[in-house]
Amino acid sequence: QRLVRHASVKRFHPSDQIVHFLNLICWAALAASGIALGSAARASLRPERLDVSVHFIAGFALIIVIAAWLVFSPTRARRFVHEILRTDRPFLAWLRNLGGYPTKLLRFLRLTKAEPSTAPQGRYNAGQRIAYALLVLLNLTLIGTGVLLFILHQPHEQSPFYQGALAAHSFAFKAGVLILLAHIPMGFSLAQLKAILPGSDGLIPAETAAKHAPLWFREDLEPHAGAPGLLVERRL
Repeated sequence: QRLVRHASVKRFHPSDQIVHFLNLICWAALAASGIALGSAARASLRPERLDVSVHFIAGFALIIVIAAWLVFSPTRARRFVHEILRTDRPFLAWLRNLGGYPTKLLRFLRLTKAEPSTAPQGRYNAGQRIAYALLVLLNLTLIGTGVLLFILHQPHEQSPFYQGALAAHSFAFKAGVLILLAHIPMGFSLAQLKAILPGSDGLIPAETAAKHAPLWFREDLEPHAGAPGLLVERRL
């Protein structure tokens, strides 16, 4: 009955959409320029000035994006942290069968007819919560080591400390790319892809919310007072 009364759910707010899009742009620029810089270093070649400039500009832009999100959208930032760290959602139950993803893969490969199953999850499932928590730590590592590398700037004779910061920066970058690639199938659906694009209304069908995030749908949403047929998140 509730699905009939409430056709849409506010999944993403404008700040969510903008920050997600800008993060995507920054990470793509960092990835392309970082790979070029790493390749030059391994070949003992002088890096192209354009690659260096793009890498530093994208890194600085990423810092600005994250800082602006924290300053101008503290409610959404607080919601994000709350959803990652909350303890009233099944966690180990999801990990026992990895959210049913192995079964989904086997079904895709036509190796089984078993139906995937997992414990009901909230706004983010346990896999997403792990991925996002790691991405926060990796972003902080990238920013911290990136600032250090920029200040020290030892392109030729490098101190052990500089080499350590460079190794940590490189590891955080590689791990971040892998997690970003892995997080796409964890929460992918056409409805959510459309909703997260900047300029869209950020809405997903109630059926989608109930299917992919049943606890979030049942426990964390409420009718919007001024918009019949719309569910929004309760205030923290």
